[in-house]
Amino acid sequence: MSAFIVSERTMQRVVTAMRREEGAWEDACQLGRDLYAMNHRAIEARYGEPQYVPPFEWTVQMLPDEGDRKRWCELLKALDCLLYQCSEGDVPKEALYKQLEACRNKLRAEIVHGLPEYDKAPWDGEPPAHTKRVCGLLDKGKKASAIAEHNAHVEAEFQRAKAGEVINLSDLIAASEQLHLADDE
Repeated sequence: MSAFIVSERTMQRVVTAMRREEGAWEDACQLGRDLYAMNHRAIEARYGEPQYVPPFEWTVQMLPDEGDRKRWCELLKALDCLLYQCSEGDVPKEALYKQLEACRNKLRAEIVHGLPEYDKAPWDGEPPAHTKRVCGLLDKGKKASAIAEHNAHVEAEFQRAKAGEVINLSDLIAASEQLHLADDE
């Protein structure tokens, strides 16, 4: 992929994301100019010739509402874009590049941690959802229901696999192990 000087729209988003961290909007114009200068140094390191750097004037950008994932992702994508464009020469060693990277990493973590899928994902040794259901039925003394639930789940996963989908074998194995342990009791 080729490197380039980012658009003003991308730079406005980057400055918005970075100023949000510090809450210091009064130096937003200078930050944008410094980021463009860094972008220029990276492009010059890559291609060996100066590039046109547009003048930067800060336009007040409203931060997205907390639940507006699309707009937060646009800010994140702008950070990723500028980081990529600035990854040439010695630029990644610069303090401003590291600030940009830290801002991107923090925003990325905030977005991911705000996803319902993240909340539903297992933590360490927490059993998968199907295994929890089977164990719950076994705990209630409903072994026949647990076996029926497991068999239905295995069949559904088999059909998904036949259709070319990726399935979670660890969930099936964990539930099977619980059923076998119940047989031993």
